[in-house]
Amino acid sequence: MGSPLGPLMANTFMCSIEEKLESEDKLPSFYKRYVDDTLAAVKDISTATTFLATLNEAHPAISFTMEVANNNKLPFIGMELTKIGKRLETCVYRKTTNKGLLLHYQSHVDARYKRSLLMTMLNRAHCLSSSRIYLLKNVTT
Repeated sequence: MGSPLGPLMANTFMCSIEEKLESEDKLPSFYKRYVDDTLAAVKDISTATTFLATLNEAHPAISFTMEVANNNKLPFIGMELTKIGKRLETCVYRKTTNKGLLLHYQSHVDARYKRSLLMTMLNRAHCLSSSRIYLLKNVTT
């Protein structure tokens, strides 16, 4: 999204589609969205596939894809959701292509930016980790 108005326009567009689907009773009981990433809980793959088709048919300009939980784990917007019994636990998710390189320490960047980057990554791990075990796992790896 190149324009500063891009996220606002995308959100407005998605809200109008959601309102239409909600009025037609086509949204699942658990449905959450952040910009263009949605998270929905449905009873089985068949229902998920039907809902995906419903989303993609809502407007010709949108095309959603679907990820299904594997071993009760699902990546979603930088975090991994893990279903344990009836509760969800979260931790930081890193794609397999992640090299872990954000800023070379020897680069010509002011020290305050280096400290800020470190604090940002620690804060991210803290906010996305549902328990101390997951936080420690993310901080030490």
